[in-house]
Amino acid sequence: GRSPGSSRSAAAVFSRGCSDERIEMNIPVVISSDENIFFSVGVVVESLAENAAEGTFYEIHVFCAANVSADSKAKLAALAARHAAKLSVACVDMGGAFADINKTHAYVNHVSAWKMLIAEKLPQCDKALYLDTDILVRGDLSELFATDLGDAYIGGVPNMLNQITLRERIAGQAQMEEMDWYVNAGVLLFNLAAIRRDGIAAKWQALLGKFEGSVDQHILNHVCRGRIAFLPLRYNVCLSNLGLYTDGTAHVFASPAECRAAYENPAIFHFSLRTKPWDYYDLPLAHEWFRCFAKTPFFAPRARKALYPHPNPCQVRKSRPKGLSGIAYRIWKHLDKRFGGDARIKMF
Repeated sequence: GRSPGSSRSAAAVFSRGCSDERIEMNIPVVISSDENIFFSVGVVVESLAENAAEGTFYEIHVFCAANVSADSKAKLAALAARHAAKLSVACVDMGGAFADINKTHAYVNHVSAWKMLIAEKLPQCDKALYLDTDILVRGDLSELFATDLGDAYIGGVPNMLNQITLRERIAGQAQMEEMDWYVNAGVLLFNLAAIRRDGIAAKWQALLGKFEGSVDQHILNHVCRGRIAFLPLRYNVCLSNLGLYTDGTAHVFASPAECRAAYENPAIFHFSLRTKPWDYYDLPLAHEWFRCFAKTPFFAPRARKALYPHPNPCQVRKSRPKGLSGIAYRIWKHLDKRFGGDARIKMF
C-alpha cells in the first residue's frame, strides 16, 4: 500500500525493481546540501537504508546547490543503487535560490532555508520528512512519519537549550512572547497539504534574512507557533542538549522514562553544534558515524581532531587549542560548566 505522503504511482516511485507488495510505507524525505558537506548526505542515506524496517521505502529528494559536482551526484546514485530495495534518490537542482538573503547565522547558510520550498518542489506529496545533513539515523522512521499532525503545519522535537537556557535571548531574536512552541529545525515533519492551503511558505519566505541568530529555525517557529506538533524526543536527540538529559531538565519536555529511552538509544542523533563527527574523534557516536561513512562511495580518510585534552595528566595539552578547535573547546567548556560535567562520558 502507498502511504499518504505521496500521490505518485508505485511504478514511478519504485522503478528500480522494488516489489510493490512488500512496500507498506513510502516516506518522502528531503535533504539539502552544497558541495562542501555533500559527503555527509551519503551518511544520512546509508544510515536510513541500514535501519529501514521491512516494508519501509524512502523516496529521497536531495536539494542540491549549483556547486554540487557531477562526481558527487554519481557517488550518491551508486549508493542509492546499492540500496534500491530500501530507497530511491533524486537530485533537485536548486540553483541560486535564497543565495542573496542577509547572513544571520555564524556558520549556517541559505541552503538550510530550502526546506521552505518543499511544498513547491514536491507538489505530489501531502506530507514529507526533512533531515539535516549532520544527523545519524539509528532506527526505522515509519512510526515517525505516521504521526498524525492534525492541523499543525510542522512537527518537531523541542529545542531544549533554546527554550530553557537561552530562552530570553532566543525569544527576542525570534520575536516570540512565549517559547513553548519552539522546536529544532534539523528534523521536521511537514504537513504540506496544510502549508499549501494556508500559504504558509510565502509567510516564511517573507521573513528570510530578518531574524538574527538563525537562517530558518526562528522563522519556522515564529510563523507556526500554536500550530506545531511535538514529536517523541528520540527522533532528534541533539548534541547540544545532552547536558539537559543528564541533569533532569529534559523532564520538563517528556516523562523520565521517555527521556531515558531517547538518551540511551536515540532513533536520530543530531550533531547540532559547530563541532561535527567528520572533524572530531571524541564526540558522542562519532565513531558510529565514521563506520557508516566508511560504507559510502564518499569515504576518504580524514584527519580528525580530539576536542578535549586527554584525561591522562601526562598527555594533557600544554595550551588551549586555537582556531576552530579553540572555538569548539570553549563551547564545550561552557556546556560542561553550565550542565555540571561531561555529558559525553555519562551518556556514551
